[in-house]
Amino acid sequence: MREEIEEAKKEKSRAYHRAYSKEYRAKNLEKFREYERIKARKYRARKKLQVTT
Repeated sequence: MREEIEEAKKEKSRAYHRAYSKEYRAKNLEKFREYERIKARKYRARKKLQVTT
């Protein structure tokens, strides 16, 4: 009986952390993609400037 309660608590905790981590990863991935877009934009601008000069 006690083990079942302990296991249920652990599973509840795991489920919470899985959900939290999923949300956190999604947010970080979006930030990372935005950063990559900005970097690519700067890189293309720099290349274009080199070609024209």
